[in-house]
Amino acid sequence: MNQQYVENSFGRYDSPMVACTENGSSMAFKNVYGVLKLELTGTDVSVSAIRVTSNAGDFISGEATINYHGGAPTVEFSNSSQRSTSVSLNCNTAVPLSNVAKSFYIALPPTKSATVYGYKIEIITNDGRMMTKTMPSAVAKGNKIERSKILSMPPIAFVADPALSNSYIVSPGNTTGFTFNASYKGNSYDPANAINPVSAKLLWNTGDNDRNVITDVSLSNGFITVKTANVGNAVVAVYDGANGTGNILWSWHIWVTDYNTNDANNIDRYPDSQLNPNVIMMNRNLGALDNSPGTTGSLGLMYQWGRKDPFIGGRSFEVNELLSTVPEASSWPIVSIDSGPLENNTSLAYSIKNPMTFIYSTSGVYDWYALERFYQNDHLWNSETGGKTIYDPCPAGWRVPNGGPGIWNGWNASNFIWIGSSRGRAYNSTVWYPAAGVREHANGSLARVGESAYYLSSTPSGINMYILYFNQSNDWVLPSDHSNFRAYGGSVRCMKEQNQ
Repeated sequence: MNQQYVENSFGRYDSPMVACTENGSSMAFKNVYGVLKLELTGTDVSVSAIRVTSNAGDFISGEATINYHGGAPTVEFSNSSQRSTSVSLNCNTAVPLSNVAKSFYIALPPTKSATVYGYKIEIITNDGRMMTKTMPSAVAKGNKIERSKILSMPPIAFVADPALSNSYIVSPGNTTGFTFNASYKGNSYDPANAINPVSAKLLWNTGDNDRNVITDVSLSNGFITVKTANVGNAVVAVYDGANGTGNILWSWHIWVTDYNTNDANNIDRYPDSQLNPNVIMMNRNLGALDNSPGTTGSLGLMYQWGRKDPFIGGRSFEVNELLSTVPEASSWPIVSIDSGPLENNTSLAYSIKNPMTFIYSTSGVYDWYALERFYQNDHLWNSETGGKTIYDPCPAGWRVPNGGPGIWNGWNASNFIWIGSSRGRAYNSTVWYPAAGVREHANGSLARVGESAYYLSSTPSGINMYILYFNQSNDWVLPSDHSNFRAYGGSVRCMKEQNQ
């Protein structure tokens, strides 16, 4: 459902015409569509695509039938598999903006007379930023696409929307609501990652009641708004059906905490890293509620390598029992990769549709993703250029750290000391890691909390993944170059993106 940018015009094949006759002998060509003209300004920004979506859910692109019975031709998008409520204008070469308005033309079918909800316009840049602009109600404001006419909008100065991610840090007690764009997968505004959510709902939250952390979830024009109560963790999802029915299209972790990543007291610096002399890391696990040694709030959440969605960690250092959630964490599904998740030889699509399901493996390459090395994906958390991917579970501006010769280089039992009273290890007496345990690759069960830990990196190691592993024994610290099966679930400590 794409059109091509042409300077000062629309694409050659983007605005259909139909040959009509009133008398059965002479023919006249008539336009079927109208045109939306956008004028954009900006500094240090180049446009790679513009996406227009009907807020009323009207179909505006795809395979269509042109009807003519005298007067004006009309268009009907009748093929359900070849129609969309959106259309994208793609720029084969990114178009630079300046303080002089640049014009972009997008051909659209005439606005239906009953449409009162207008259009959402998404301006996407070549460096991954986006600006969202809503055209007001067509009837109320006169922003109506008419056949054979150009609708010119006032100039728009580009101001980027907040960065996307799979995890958002939200303060507790937010009764007005935190809003984020739920029309794109992961951290990318690439039109290829666009989705069209119909409804949204809360999948789970920590605590003993279903409104302990998130009190309300709503979806409007592709944006989710969540309202929060207490500190904790939650996951919300969007669906392709009404009222939380059909398939899950994507899901997001909501980390409800007072943790401020911009506070210098809330970060750690790793001067011995092989990445650069001053790696910046979070000073707590992803999903942790504090970073105080020995507290259960420091344990955080757990992840399978390459998956964006969290699993529940321990409720105590003393027992291998899961933190309480609604629905109850012990009832979350567990499935073998051998028993159904595979689609085109991988379980990626299944994992997106089933974010609460732990996929275990007891054979082959011991990976939740695939049964054979040929089908494994080494770039789920580490792009081919070394950057953050759409499956990375860390908040905006942060990413899963590099392993191998990476951030834990040089850590050993002499400088990464076990502290029995707090059930974890401290590097150079300042950087503290709790022994959060592991989710077993063979059955997903929680094990060894308070005794050992798997801290995941973004870096693959053959069929395995590089991890930081330690336990309470004096000589068991295996940093950077240690690896193990990708089906394990472990902890994540996020690294600031500028360090890559």
